[in-house]
Amino acid sequence: MVKESSFFSKRSVSLYQHNERQLLVFMRNNYIFAFNFSPLFSYPDLSFSAPGGSYIVVLDSDDSTFGGFDRNDKSSIHRTQDINGEQRLSLYLPSRSALVLNKRNI
Repeated sequence: MVKESSFFSKRSVSLYQHNERQLLVFMRNNYIFAFNFSPLFSYPDLSFSAPGGSYIVVLDSDDSTFGGFDRNDKSSIHRTQDINGEQRLSLYLPSRSALVLNKRNI
């Protein structure tokens, strides 16, 4: 993944951060990294500003391969929505999990 994408060619940009809810979302190049560090709370509709477009999941720490519960559909295409003139992306982010999404031209 890193070798194919010139991953380190750009700095990371914070998209969403909430210390009390233990959430962190940032973007680097065309990848969005979303982390939920909370051991108690899942967020079924976490919404945050993101560059407009379509995103696919390239890594889900909740996948059964990693001992998770497969709570996300890996075949889903996540698209931003225009809400009051702002592009927003919504994700389901289970407790103690991380998602990596890649922006695609779909």
